[in-house]
Amino acid sequence: MQEELIDTLIPNLLAIFFTDIVLATSLYWGLKRILVRLCIGYPKA
Repeated sequence: MQEELIDTLIPNLLAIFFTDIVLATSLYWGLKRILVRLCIGYPKA
C-alpha cells in the first residue's frame, strides 16, 4: 500500500514541480521583456 502511494505521489510532485518551473521561467522572461521595452521606450518618447 505504501509503495503504491509513493509511486503515484512522486511523479505527481515532479509534474507539479516541473510545471512551476516552466511557469516561473515564462513569467520571468515575460517581465524581463516588458522591462526592456519600458527602458528602451522611455528615452525615445
